[in-house]
Parts: sequence; structure tokens; C-alpha cells
Amino acid sequence: MWDVMGRGAALLLVAAALGGCAVSPQQLCGSIVTGSWVYLGPDPALTAVHQGDLPQARYQTNEGKPVRSVQHVWYRKGADALLACTLAHRARATCSVRTTEFARVGDRWSKAQENAVLCHVAL
Repeated sequence: MWDVMGRGAALLLVAAALGGCAVSPQQLCGSIVTGSWVYLGPDPALTAVHQGDLPQARYQTNEGKPVRSVQHVWYRKGADALLACTLAHRARATCSVRTTEFARVGDRWSKAQENAVLCHVAL
């Protein structure tokens, strides 16, 4: 009985340790996307519409680390502003994060600006 309890405790510790490494895209992007932006989450339809204006994998962080696979999560501000937060699929820090803002003018969306997080930059 004790042996089974010991294995269960060990598995629980391993699961907790591995789970601690994962950071949700909402947490990573939320530290950068501030103000009145409302989190929408992943939205394949928005990603498909704006695909040509979004950062795509392969790119490098300012530290030269390759980003091979990305995910996009979305934010909205009112009816006329969208923001895509693009980050590495297994991101644990904000170094791979890029934001792209879109503004609606009439019945069309246009890219307004794009920013990237710079990590470990000495000033």
C-alpha cells in the first residue's frame, strides 16, 4: 500500500512541476496588452481574415532565438479596433510576443501598427 502511495505522490509532484512551466497565452499577452482591450482568445476566423498581416513562423526574437510555430490570440476594443497577439506555441516568457493592431475604416479592416517585445536589452 505504501509503495502505491509513494508512486502517486511522485506522479503528482512531476505533474505539478511540468504544469508550472506552461504559461497561458492570455497571461503572456495580458502583461503587454493593457488598457481597455477585451480578451477574445484564439479565433480561427479572425486569423484567416487577417492572415496576410500577421507574423508567421519562422522569425527570431531580438535575442536571435528562432520561433518555429506560432499561435494568435485576439483582443477587441469597441467595434472598430482589433489586436492580435502572436507568440510561440510553447512560450514561457514574453520574448516571442508580437502585437498587431487593426482599425476598421468604413467596412474594411487595415493594419494600424505592429510591435515586438524586446528582451534583455541593456539601456
